[in-house]
Amino acid sequence: MSSGEKSLVVVEIGAELVGVVELVAGFPRPDQWYVGLLLLHPDQRGAGAGTAIWEHLRQRMIQEGASTVRLLVQKQNPRARRFWERQGFAVEKEMVARTGRQESPVWLLHRSLQAEQQASDTFMKIKLEPWNPAWLDAFERTKARLLAALPVPGLLIDPIGSTSLGDISAKPIIDILVGLQHATQLDEVIHPLLAAGFTYVEAFTGAMPYRRFFVTLKALSDQPLPRVIGPTDALAFGRVYDSIANIHVMKRGTFTGGVISPFVTTCGRIRRSGLSMKR
Repeated sequence: MSSGEKSLVVVEIGAELVGVVELVAGFPRPDQWYVGLLLLHPDQRGAGAGTAIWEHLRQRMIQEGASTVRLLVQKQNPRARRFWERQGFAVEKEMVARTGRQESPVWLLHRSLQAEQQASDTFMKIKLEPWNPAWLDAFERTKARLLAALPVPGLLIDPIGSTSLGDISAKPIIDILVGLQHATQLDEVIHPLLAAGFTYVEAFTGAMPYRRFFVTLKALSDQPLPRVIGPTDALAFGRVYDSIANIHVMKRGTFTGGVISPFVTTCGRIRRSGLSMKR
C-alpha cells in the first residue's frame, strides 16, 4: 500500500458479510499504520472473529514494514478498549475527537510492531511469489504427517496465512495451525513431532508460551539441519536453511487457535476495495 492510502477490507464467510476494517497505511509517518474502523456482525462478536481478523492484518502490516499501529476508541465503549488491550494495545493518551461540530472523548491506543518486525527480518527474508496451487498439495502432505504423528482426540489442523487465500501473491511458506483441546498437551507434542522429522524452534517459546513452534527445513548449505533451535542458538534462516512449512501448535481458543480458519481461509471471499493489502 502507498503511504497515507486508505483501504477498506471486507470479510465474508460464504455470501455473508461478517466484518469491515478501515486501514490507513503510512499515517502519520511512513512506518505507522492507523486502524480507523473495525466493525463485526453482531453474531460474530465474542466468537473470535475480531481476533482472527486482527491477527491476519497484523501479519500483513509487519510484511509491509509497519512499526506502530494506532487507533481511537470511544470512551463510551470500554468493551472495545478491552478487546484491543487483549491484542497487545495500550492507552497512549486521552483526547477529544472532533467530527464537524460533534466532540467525543476517546482513548488513543497504540501497539508497537518494531520487535516483531525485527524478529521477522532476523527470522527470514520473505519474497512474495504468485499464488501456486502446489501450496495446497504441500499443506495436505504436511497435514497427513501431523495426523500420523499426533493421534490426539479433537485435533484441529487448518491452513492459515497468505498461502491459504488462493488468489493472491504470498510468501512461499506453508503456515499451519494445530489446535489442541488442552494446554497441558503443548509439551506432549514435542517428542512426537521431532520423531516425525519436524524441527522444534524452542527459541520462540519464551516470548510465546502459549505456542509451540515447529518448522520443516530445507538445507541451503552442507551443514546438518538442526532438530531443535534453542534460545541460545543463532538463527540461520536464509543462510544455512530455510523454512518451507511453519507449524503453530496452540490450545484451541487461545490467541487465534481454533478460530482463525473460518475467517482467514475463505480464499477469494475476502474482498478489498482500493489497493489490496496483498500485492
